[in-house]
Amino acid sequence: MHHLLFSCSVYLNVSLPSSPSHRMLLSIVYDGHARNVANLPMDVFKAFTIASATELPADLLLIATLDRWGRRWLAFGTLLFSGFFSILTLAFPGTATTGLKEERAQSGVYRDLIKYANDVSSLPSGDPLAVAMLAIIGRFCVNITYNIGLQYAAELLPTVVRAQGVAGVHIAGYVAALLSPVIVYMVSVVVIH
Repeated sequence: MHHLLFSCSVYLNVSLPSSPSHRMLLSIVYDGHARNVANLPMDVFKAFTIASATELPADLLLIATLDRWGRRWLAFGTLLFSGFFSILTLAFPGTATTGLKEERAQSGVYRDLIKYANDVSSLPSGDPLAVAMLAIIGRFCVNITYNIGLQYAAELLPTVVRAQGVAGVHIAGYVAALLSPVIVYMVSVVVIH
């Protein structure tokens, strides 16, 4: 029965949305957003509460729009918007150093990167509320994408291998979620020159 998981032509035709690598990437993004709340320029408890409160509205919006717009385009659009809003948070001057130790922010490559990020921006200087709102909108969008991703494997895998396939996809997602702390907290690692 295990060999059927990888030999079914239906699985091969729809492997991208339900594949373990796709699930792993979604898990890293979703868990990374949840862990990155500590780097927002506001109180961590308020930021976490507001970011967590995006779950219910995201699910309600998903219920209202999923059958009308379909999974593929809704997942693509919300993941695209999540990336857009997350990257837009870097456009605010003074926010590129959030989470960095001051001495690291003033050294070498980091200094040049932060200077470039601050020079190219034409947005108001270091508005913490705007940065937090952009990050929370990004979290809202990734909540929708993650919940759509939960449904893909169960719906697209053939019946004979559905249980094994869904379990494998979810395990891959959980393994990837173990990497998100490393990615999020990589900014605070001390670089040895």
